[in-house]
Amino acid sequence: MVNPAFALEQATPEEARKHFFEYSNSEQWNPSRNGYEFDLAVIKADPSAFWLGKLEEDDQDEPGKKKKSIVYTVATAHYGDKQGWLGLHILDKAHRGRGLGLQGFTEALKKFSPGAAVGLDGVMAQVKNYEKSGFVHHAWTNERRHGRIEDIFAKLDVNEAKHASRIVDTVKISGDRLKQLWQVETEACGLDRPEFAEQWVRFHNGDEHRFGVAYLSEDHQTVLGYACVRPAVSSYRVGPLYAESEEIAAALLASIGRKVLAAHEKKPLDGVQLAIDIDVPDKNKAAMALFDRLGWPNTFPCARLWSGAGAPKANVDHCFAVCSLEFG
Repeated sequence: MVNPAFALEQATPEEARKHFFEYSNSEQWNPSRNGYEFDLAVIKADPSAFWLGKLEEDDQDEPGKKKKSIVYTVATAHYGDKQGWLGLHILDKAHRGRGLGLQGFTEALKKFSPGAAVGLDGVMAQVKNYEKSGFVHHAWTNERRHGRIEDIFAKLDVNEAKHASRIVDTVKISGDRLKQLWQVETEACGLDRPEFAEQWVRFHNGDEHRFGVAYLSEDHQTVLGYACVRPAVSSYRVGPLYAESEEIAAALLASIGRKVLAAHEKKPLDGVQLAIDIDVPDKNKAAMALFDRLGWPNTFPCARLWSGAGAPKANVDHCFAVCSLEFG
């Protein structure tokens, strides 16, 4: 039953940063520090991505009057007309059990173009509910692997000197090679979103603790993979990590690990451990083996589900970590 007192309203950039950070942090999803990715990356690619569910109720402080309270968040990122992503679907705990979450979710789906393939990463306990809403195509399960940065250097045999000349900061990439970055993403995970990919990479070069690195061919003309890292509430989050081989993935991981350690040495962040959270597709067996060697456990599995036409074609063997559970 639809509650007429509940409706979605588009969030401003400031509201997106504040409320989506607070809600995702309350669920212990470990969002990026201060929620900067919401307004500094995603909104620049899709200004209409963020929605707040507001409920009109009696004002307890002023009898006889009504007030609107924010009780729900949801993000609907559009990647052209044919693809979209639904994330950050969170209802305030005090308002659960009243059908508002399903109402907000149903309204959010209407924000996408008819026939668009819409994806989401859902917690395992909710998969059957998502299937009832049409998310019946299971691409893979993302395993959130967690571990110490020092493990990269203690447990992986990465010849950093060998790879050094092939790894460049993404901030230095321009022209045709910049276009190759989003082509690498489309090939690895199936999402065709050049505007988002460009803003995501720019965001990860935005301050002294956010980094992006790319691995180039020997002649420096072809991008063979790239990785981004950002500080979150309690750790550093890596995503994406795309690579044509396990060797390249390990080299990129070592490169961003070095950058994080150097940044921490210069200016440590309060509460942020020297640890990484990274979301790894279980269908990439080389990725599973890589993180098993590191000894990083799976702490938070999520099913990557699609509605509509289903999961896009992807070479998941090149996807060692997805960009983000919240945005695909």
